[in-house]
Amino acid sequence: MGISSALGSSALLPAGLGFRNLVINGEVVIDQRAATATVNTGASYAYGPDRWLGLGTASAGVFTIARSTTVAPDGFRNSLVAQCTTLDSSMAAADNYQILTHLEGFNVADLGYGTSWAKQTWLTFWVRSSKTGTYSVSLRNSAINRSFVAEYTVNVADTWEFKRIQIVGDTTGTWVVDNGLGMRVAWSLGCGSDGTTSTLNSWQGANKVASTNQVNWMDSATSRFFYLTGVQLEQNFQPTPFEQRPYGVELALCQRYFWQGSSFQCPSLTQSGFDNTLYAPITFFNGVTMRATPTAAITSTPYVTDFVSNLRNITSTGITTKMLYFGYDSSKLTSLAAYGVNFNDSGRTLSLSAEL
Repeated sequence: MGISSALGSSALLPAGLGFRNLVINGEVVIDQRAATATVNTGASYAYGPDRWLGLGTASAGVFTIARSTTVAPDGFRNSLVAQCTTLDSSMAAADNYQILTHLEGFNVADLGYGTSWAKQTWLTFWVRSSKTGTYSVSLRNSAINRSFVAEYTVNVADTWEFKRIQIVGDTTGTWVVDNGLGMRVAWSLGCGSDGTTSTLNSWQGANKVASTNQVNWMDSATSRFFYLTGVQLEQNFQPTPFEQRPYGVELALCQRYFWQGSSFQCPSLTQSGFDNTLYAPITFFNGVTMRATPTAAITSTPYVTDFVSNLRNITSTGITTKMLYFGYDSSKLTSLAAYGVNFNDSGRTLSLSAEL
């Protein structure tokens, strides 16, 4: 079989055969936070490995998401794992548990959703669950008034299975095509009647995330596990093999939305240059232009340092999509020394978030 036959219409593939997967970190190799996220947040999201998040029901069941080394066939090295820690044995109408990835409008614009030329799309992924049965995956727009819900079946417990979902492009509705939230892709772990539908494999004007046949994965605590990896969303007439991008490329794609670091050195500065001011600026340039002006978070107050002794606490004084400014007391500098901002001491970290 030739390449054109195997891949369908290459004209539908952005940049030829490359960058056809619209999902970033679909094989979960990037995990800058390197922490387990607890999902019991109601209307808010809990962020796990890069580009992956969870949504839960406040004061009901709880699950966690993290990166796992439980790997699927086809050479995948990592996966996303969800573990139920507090059960929800009886779903109330508003209960809703999801694993999601959010796609930027710029990246889904070529799908043409909301136009007469909306493209056919495929979602493929590897899944493994400790509970068998019928599960659901959904695509929704930013305003959550357009939904596509499809079913898939976990046939054997604790066994990796490959799934393919065909999605007809949505020719109506409003779809964001800028740097805002363009598309929500969600895997349901359990859903009450408010979010379920019997209308499957077609678009509808409602906020629906699961089939009425969706199993309640949340009905058993601690012993329930759910894994995902090899997630790919692409525009094409038929699905293609998973696109494995270089690690550095995938990291850069993730850092458009989130960056976390513990130590970096800024340009050399001298005391004499700042004798007439109390504070002098020091600037950190992010290697990737972020999606929007990020929110900065520091685990505890860092210091300007010459990597020998701490000099003075600093505070953030400005931030853009490309750089972060700090101020420090220039009177404490030693002439001709090089200085940096140190986040290594006592577990300090800096994070910049422009999540969708």
